[in-house]
Amino acid sequence: RGVGGWVVDVMKDCFPGSSLDLSPPRSNTPGETGKKRKRNKPYVPQLNSAAYAIVITLYREMIRGTEVMKKQELIDAAEASGLSRKAIGPNNYKSKHGNSGSDFYTGWSCMKNLTEKDLVVKKSNPAKYYLTEKGKETARICLAKSGLDDPAGPFMATGH
Repeated sequence: RGVGGWVVDVMKDCFPGSSLDLSPPRSNTPGETGKKRKRNKPYVPQLNSAAYAIVITLYREMIRGTEVMKKQELIDAAEASGLSRKAIGPNNYKSKHGNSGSDFYTGWSCMKNLTEKDLVVKKSNPAKYYLTEKGKETARICLAKSGLDDPAGPFMATGH
């Protein structure tokens, strides 16, 4: 395993009396290369991640009657929900020692993945975001897994 055909041929020449089969295993089905199969499980954002907070926030706003949200509205609402461990909006800190990858990553960076997975759709200019049917189902799964079954969100005390 992990040895190419050339090395196997050289090893066979070095040990002519050996009866061991050193050739790589052959597949029974033609065309199968031994690659792993892709899972057909739907994408569900990780608990307390920025994607998790965004999906649930969009879902809650949809329940309240707001179908679409602008970027800044969505960032503010998702951060206010407290569902993400890290900040979702852009961080204003820039490294003095050069540019590192963490300087450019924000919680909002997950929006690319959410749109590629067809959970969120971006439309118009300025950009507005809304959940697809697949995104609504994912939000319901997230709410059920986290124990936040109330889609409207937790009771918020005002004035504090």
